[in-house]
Amino acid sequence: MKNIESKVQLLFFGVGLAAGLLASTVSLAASVGKYGVIEIASKGVRGYAFDLDRANSDPKCNLTDEAYLKCLDATAPLIDNVNPLEANKFGTPSQVRTFAAVVASVVNMRSQLVASKAVVPEKIYVVGSSGVAMTGLRQQQELQDAINASLGLPAGHQMDFITAEQEATYAFQGLMAMLPAKYQAEREQEALVIDFGSGNTKGSFRDVSAPGAPLRTFSIDYGTKKVTDQINAARGSTPFVTAAEKFRQTTLVPEMRRAFDDVPAATSRPRVYIIGGIAWALSNLSAPQKYNQKFPRVTMGEIDSLYQLLSGPDALSAVCTNNPAKDPDTDNICRTFSPENLFGGMQLVKAYAGETHFESKGKCVFFFRDSLYAWPMGYLKQKVNGNRTITARVSHKATVGCEG
Repeated sequence: MKNIESKVQLLFFGVGLAAGLLASTVSLAASVGKYGVIEIASKGVRGYAFDLDRANSDPKCNLTDEAYLKCLDATAPLIDNVNPLEANKFGTPSQVRTFAAVVASVVNMRSQLVASKAVVPEKIYVVGSSGVAMTGLRQQQELQDAINASLGLPAGHQMDFITAEQEATYAFQGLMAMLPAKYQAEREQEALVIDFGSGNTKGSFRDVSAPGAPLRTFSIDYGTKKVTDQINAARGSTPFVTAAEKFRQTTLVPEMRRAFDDVPAATSRPRVYIIGGIAWALSNLSAPQKYNQKFPRVTMGEIDSLYQLLSGPDALSAVCTNNPAKDPDTDNICRTFSPENLFGGMQLVKAYAGETHFESKGKCVFFFRDSLYAWPMGYLKQKVNGNRTITARVSHKATVGCEG
């Protein structure tokens, strides 16, 4: 192990020296400029930039949801697919190189955020997602130490790993933070956020029925990919569609009911934001005419319509290759998900729709199109609030129906 550590230290020395020199030229005092988050995710390293100061201080940014998101200037993240999960098997020379590649990618990502996104170096935070943390990475501390040293990060500003519960919390806080300040107080009281991941599904909401209106979270250990894999592993010669529908009734619905037994108030939230890969696919494939909307409403009719297409004999043709109503994301969705992935993910959507009563009068369900930024934004908000004051939220007249 000492030999491995020595090799890693040598590999990090060059990038660490460069980063250290960069860090020495900037002051850790507050500076005007964008904030950045570097996420070490299960499928790569991502860099996000947010113009948080402008979004919270310019009155024009608080006129509409779209205006606030535009002011945040949360453009497409920078992505480097270095596969950090392979670091769980460190020990061979190739895995040492993977470890070094993750650190080098983070250093390079910070340089890119500064150069191409106008992010201030001392406003950049580095975090490992729950998907990486949950793997039981043996070298977590070594990875943190190497990144902290390579970037010259001071105490109180060093790399974190977050849990699934924290990720659900940050997703809620991030989504709320990306709404105009004048709407946030009301919508925090109304909203349920459901995050459909690949390995699990998480939810979060503010429990206004409890003293202090605490933020509650819940989860089930099933996500789009995991559902698909388990259906295929158990179905034998049974058609996938038949096996999937049985899996929803015998496994997913009971799991959700057990989760909601602990947080019954979650099912009665009047406003629901669905995020994650299958939510992205649902909105774009069922309602491509809403592509330019930041918060397109999702109806039970759209859910049922896509579900029927995916349960047909040629789902690939119906939703992908011969879909007459494609939008700019359709091909990307069809490259990301197989028809089985889509139908497996829709079992989660259908189960949650039933258990949280999507069809109820007064229930407003939306896809949050910029949900990719939600938990990094929530994480950033928590970090920034520890150091400085952000514009306070103010309540306003209750929203009528599903408008606004």
